[in-house]
Parts: sequence; C-alpha cells; structure tokens
Amino acid sequence: MPGSADQFSFSHALIRTTLYEELSAARRARLHRKVGEALEELTGSAPETRIDELAHHWLSATQVADMAKAIRYARQAGDRAQQNLAFEEAAAHYERALSVLAPHDRAGEELRCDLLLALGDVQRRAGSANYRDTVAKAVAAARALGDGERLARAALASSRPGGINSNANVVDEELHALYEEASAALGEADSLLRARVLGQLAVELAYTPDRDRRNALSREAVTIARRLGDPTGLAQALNLRLHAINDPFTLAERLDLTAELAALAAQVGSSELAWHAAYHRAGALLESGDIAGAEQSLAEVERLAGELRQPFYMYTARQGRTMFAVMRGAPDAEAEAFATFELGMAAGQPDAAEGFGAQIYVLRHYQGRLAELIDVLRANAEAQPHHPAWRAVLARACCDTDQVAEARAQIDILRVNGFDDPPNCTWTGTMVALSEVVSDLQDRAAAAVLYERLRPIAGQVEVFIVIINSQGSYGLFCGMLAACLGRWDDAERHFTDALAMNERLGARPSIVRTRRAWASMLLDRGAAGDAPRAREFIAAGHAEAEQLGMAREIVRFERLRERVA
Repeated sequence: MPGSADQFSFSHALIRTTLYEELSAARRARLHRKVGEALEELTGSAPETRIDELAHHWLSATQVADMAKAIRYARQAGDRAQQNLAFEEAAAHYERALSVLAPHDRAGEELRCDLLLALGDVQRRAGSANYRDTVAKAVAAARALGDGERLARAALASSRPGGINSNANVVDEELHALYEEASAALGEADSLLRARVLGQLAVELAYTPDRDRRNALSREAVTIARRLGDPTGLAQALNLRLHAINDPFTLAERLDLTAELAALAAQVGSSELAWHAAYHRAGALLESGDIAGAEQSLAEVERLAGELRQPFYMYTARQGRTMFAVMRGAPDAEAEAFATFELGMAAGQPDAAEGFGAQIYVLRHYQGRLAELIDVLRANAEAQPHHPAWRAVLARACCDTDQVAEARAQIDILRVNGFDDPPNCTWTGTMVALSEVVSDLQDRAAAAVLYERLRPIAGQVEVFIVIINSQGSYGLFCGMLAACLGRWDDAERHFTDALAMNERLGARPSIVRTRRAWASMLLDRGAAGDAPRAREFIAAGHAEAEQLGMAREIVRFERLRERVA
C-alpha cells in the first residue's frame, strides 16, 4: 500500500477469493485460529475494539473446542452492532452464532433461546418480517425449557417496537393465550417483566370489546412499576397504558400520562421512550384542539425517528405528516399517502395496507370519489368484523354514491347491538361515519343514540388511531345529529363551535362540510333570518369546495342553492 512498507492490499477481490479458496479447509481453519489468537493478544482486556474481526476469525476456525469462544464473540459483535443501530449487521452476527451452535445440555438450549430472542429483536427493528418466525422458535425453545422468564421475553418480542400491538388486521387469540401463559408462568410476585407482560396483553386486546379488562391490566402494570421504583420500567408501563386506553373519553388522563412519560424518558436518556411520549402527545394534543402543540410534538416524533433509524418509527412519523396533509386539504396529500404506504410496506408492517386505506378513504371522501373504494370497503367489512369502522365507512360510501338501500342495510347490521361498541382507538372512525349516514338517511332513532354517545366529547377533535386520521371537530357531527333530531339550538351551538375549531386547525375540508351542514340545518329550521345566513354559508362553502376539488360537496351546495332560491 502507498506510504507503507509492510502493509498490502489485493488489487482485485477476485484474486483474494481465489487464493483463499486454494487453501485447504484445515489450513484455512488453522490460519483463522492464529489470527484470532493474535487479535486476542493485541486487544487484551478490550476485545470490543475489534470484536467483529474476533467473531469472524473464531467462527471460521471451526474446531469444536473453539465454538464456545466463537459464539461468545459473535454474540458480543451482535450486541455491539445493535447498540450502534446497525440492525442488519447485528442479525448477521446472531445468525452465524446460531448456525454453529449445537446444544448438548440445558445451558446450550438456554443460549440458543437467548440468541433467537436477540435475533428476533434486531430483525423486528430492521423491519424484517422474518422476526415472527424467529420469535416463534424462541417461544418453542422457552416452553421446552420450562423457563417462565424466557417465555415472557419471547411473548413480548411478538409486539412491534415500543409495544405497539403486533397486527391490527386480526384479533390474535393464540397470541392472547401466549401472554396469559407467560403471565401465569411468572407468578404473582412483582417484577418489571410481569408488568410488561400485563401491559402488553392489554395492548393486544385493543381490538376486542374488553375495554374494562384493558384498563384493569394496564393499570395493574403501572401500579407494579411504581412500586418497584424503576424509572425505565415505569416509562414502559405508561407507554403500554397509553396504547391500551386510547379512546376519546380518556383524553385528560392521556395528557397527564404523556407529560409523565416525557419526563421519565428525559430522566433515563432514552430516545425510544421519548419518541413514544411525543407520538402519544401529538395525538392527544390534537384531540384537545391544541394544534400548535400537536405540530410541535409531531416534529419531535420525526426528529427522534431520524435518531432511532428504525423503519417502524420512520413510517409511523410519516403517517402523522400525511394525516395533517389530508386534514388540511393539501395539494400533495394524495402523493403523501402513497409515499407513506410504500414506506410501510418496505418496513414490513403487516397492516400498512389498512393504514393506507384509512387515509385514502378520508381523502376520497373529501374528493367525492368513494365509489372507487366500494369493493375494497365491502371486502374489509366482511374480513375484519372486529373493526366495525369498516362497515360504517362502507355505509358512508353507499350513501355518497346514492346506494341508499345498501347504506340502510349496513346501518341495520351495526344497529343490532344498539351501536354500543366499547370505545377503542378505532371507535371514532365508526361514530363519525355513522353520524353522517344516519343524518343523511334521517334515521332519527339511530341519531338519538349516537348523539348521546358523542355529546360529551363535542368540544374535542376526532383523531383515528393516534396520528393516522383526523376529520376535525366532533362538533360538526354532533351538529348533524342534533339537526336530524330537530334540536335546533343544540345544532346551532355545535356548528358554531365546530367552525371555530376547524378554522383553528386549518382543516379546510371540514370547514366546507361544517358550512354545508349548517346551511342545511338553517333551511330545515326556516326561522326568520335563516335563509340569508344559509346563503352566506353556501356561497363561502361552495367557493372553498371548488378550490379543494370536493366534487360531492359541490353537488350538495348546488342542491341547497335550489332550496334557498
């Protein structure tokens, strides 16, 4: 090499490979062992300084007597790569260690389980769907060992980073049973591991009707963590509780919890916990109408996602940015939605298509193009009965495309339980769509039930699954329902609040819809002075709808103009 008398490099990698392959396997192994020994001498008590080279040479030495050392170095190299956020590199080290491990006793089986857990974790953080197969092997290994702690760790590895539920597409009864099994294996004694298992079980129950159980499990997890006094453990339990209790009726508690979680994340210096605090806080602040605070928190979500360099965090941050674009009727909202979807697919997210569907549905609704989604919405409604939101938005699409009979049929299916679905993170999507449909259909019986359910949160902003969608003020939908019921004063109050809130949010499509619904109510009421006010709302709303390309709203405004004429 230039400038050095005793260092050499190959002029082409092919030459190096050819020479290497010409060595016999036995000689190669001996030479690797010699290099490994020389590196140990050079590094002394600090092997981590050249841990990758140590792992490579000892794994290539291939002598049975050297395997324990080789696996140890490979594991240390994997751990170091993980700490440096080099997840693919870490996975390669763990995979090589597993490839040469041949367990002959319990200690060997325990090591295999631990390596599988480490491999599954870095695969998950790298966005590789292979982590599910790896975790399944770890679960089987822990069961075979009869090791409750390893079983609990394996169960927890099924979730996505930070404890977000494993897959929103399904209610995974088998996974729920695994958490129950792990909890029983740990016993009743307080431990941070038990707190995490209880908290994660609560999160995995998010799409079931068990709202009270989610609340109880996550509360118990937080109580255990507080008793143990470990700030990191408490922060993890708080994050899980925030996922488990995410519905509009817990807003005050979630605002308090996000502030506590942010303080704990700063105390322990964890960017990952800080990301979760900012993520939950962005959604909660938006729900409360604090648009400046929500945008600031989302900016923090994006900044921390860049630090963490994990596909899941970058994808979720991008979802939040797309949510704001759709909410505000931004010209690039559709391009943002497609780019977010591509990022989610590349990140190996099992419900990326559903997240995309939720965002594109709102966009198409604003554009008056729900006819394009009817078949997809119908398929999702049948395939995912645990998400009544799909059936509700199908009814909305039928109504918007003048398929009134099918819209009524879908509403009747949802009416069976009296619209009494326990609130969860998707409940808002159901209620908002239902409110619009029953108002259009003038279904007063349904409107009366829905109004009583939504009225307590009329002053809040609708947000779907933390930061996926927002359709603006709940006041708009409460106003529609009150108007359907002929409760004119209540409707007027709700529309007044909704318009003010939506203007503060900059939610232009929701401003258009508020003006249209308010104008319709004024014409229905027909009191003195209502017609001139309705004309003002129609004129302003129609002009804005044209600017935004809201085809269906334009048609609705023109029908209102005919009425007022």
